[in-house]
Amino acid sequence: MCDTSPARQLFTPLTFSADAGGPISSPPRRIHPHLPPELLDNIFNNLPNTQTNGSITSTLRSAATFCRTWSPVASTRIWTHPTFRSVGTLHKFTNCTRAITSRLDGSGGPPSCVRIFEIHIEDWRNFDIEGFTFRWSHVHSGMPITVVGAFLARCPHLVVLDTSAPRWTDWDWQFASDRRWWYGEWTPDDVGAGIGRLRSLRLSVRSISVCGEFFNLLTQSVGALLVEFSLEGVPILPRYGWGIEADGSTRTPRLEDALPSLEVLEIDMANLGVHLPSLVMIRPSLRRAVLTGDGADLSTYLPALLAACPIINHLELYTKTTSPHAALAALYSHPPLKTEISPLTLMNLLHARGSNLKIFDIDYNTYPITHPLLACIGQSAPKLEALGLADLFKFRVTPPKDVSLARIAFIAELKRACPKLRHVCLNVVSSLSQPSRLKREVRGFFGGVGG
Repeated sequence: MCDTSPARQLFTPLTFSADAGGPISSPPRRIHPHLPPELLDNIFNNLPNTQTNGSITSTLRSAATFCRTWSPVASTRIWTHPTFRSVGTLHKFTNCTRAITSRLDGSGGPPSCVRIFEIHIEDWRNFDIEGFTFRWSHVHSGMPITVVGAFLARCPHLVVLDTSAPRWTDWDWQFASDRRWWYGEWTPDDVGAGIGRLRSLRLSVRSISVCGEFFNLLTQSVGALLVEFSLEGVPILPRYGWGIEADGSTRTPRLEDALPSLEVLEIDMANLGVHLPSLVMIRPSLRRAVLTGDGADLSTYLPALLAACPIINHLELYTKTTSPHAALAALYSHPPLKTEISPLTLMNLLHARGSNLKIFDIDYNTYPITHPLLACIGQSAPKLEALGLADLFKFRVTPPKDVSLARIAFIAELKRACPKLRHVCLNVVSSLSQPSRLKREVRGFFGGVGG
């Protein structure tokens, strides 16, 4: 960046010299730059395009140079959540991060501001680290443990990891005894320090024969106390374990040290059977559970899970078959799932998150429809377009002749507070909701508000 560029002038402090006999100005204070998003977007749009034929400039390197010249603020914006869709870009990121930190602090290490590292690479077959996937053109696989370890060691503040597991292939046997092949330029201690702040681990398993070293490295790292754990894909059955040792024995997952702080669990039934003993033993403060798979397993796993985690108040079940009555009966004996949220809690939620609310549907027997609640909706949701009140009237199905003007008068005030409101659904018999069946004053009211 040249000294005469607008960007340089924008952040260059003004200096004043004292004229002869004039007052001497105070020394200029250091200006802390704050980048407006529009200016940063404009600069990124004008960076060289690496996809152009004959281009010899790397976009990532240009961005890195820009950051070093501009300020650490821009560097934080760029490196906090990097996303990669090609192996070449991943290589550039690794090279650039070394260059940035070596010039900034002389350490030669990577930037520590990365908190989410996102990779979308469908096929790793052409990656220069071989031996982690099959040579079939139609098979895709996750990252090798060497790549995972490399960026974990270089991103000490990573908090979210969402990735697929690598396969174990026959070609790996000759490398299994050589620990240097697993770790390359990093060691397990480096990864342990880098993954210490990991709070969310989302794994997608595509093969029964997975690399157990991969999972154990993640879950056994120093200080990793997961708050969210998601496991989806091919079930990892107990007889297979979570990988294969060099001597051919199976490896089972070691998750106990990472689960005491668990609050969110998303898992299929088959994998839940593998991890349920650990959950029963640890009894984490689990509050949200999402279970998928065969409903027949619910009668075995669900009662044990609810007993081990008594404060679960959010439960989602997605099954391919009908859930057995024994499993559903366990829900009735779990108090947090039977406790209704108070209208005050709902109003607090509307005050905090209702500014962009467009559709709001209050189901049967969920909340009593009171005037304070309706007033809160008008005050907190100015963009509301559709409102469903399934429990407004006394009866679940109300005939049109029983609709009173006093009970629906709030709609006029709500329309003034929410000018985009077009639909208000009430628990009135739809097949009989012709205008002629409504009372005359009710018909006049709806005509006045545009209903």
